[in-house]
Amino acid sequence: MAKQLGPPTLFVICSTAEWYAEPLINYLRTVNSSIASTKKMTTSELCAMDTLNVSIHFHKQWNAIFTKLINSKDKPLWTG
Repeated sequence: MAKQLGPPTLFVICSTAEWYAEPLINYLRTVNSSIASTKKMTTSELCAMDTLNVSIHFHKQWNAIFTKLINSKDKPLWTG
């Protein structure tokens, strides 16, 4: 791709910082409350156990960022 299009001019890494998202962690504990050990699990263990809900969380966060910030009709981040 770089050979045909040239070197990338923008590189973005997006993270929802799930390790620090207290509402997400509380949600994972609630949704998985049928598993007795969830209260003792670390954040990484919870995220690894329930990758579907973590992925849905990331998808919703990305859509919010993209819709409200990058692709905003009032003040788009990049105007082309």
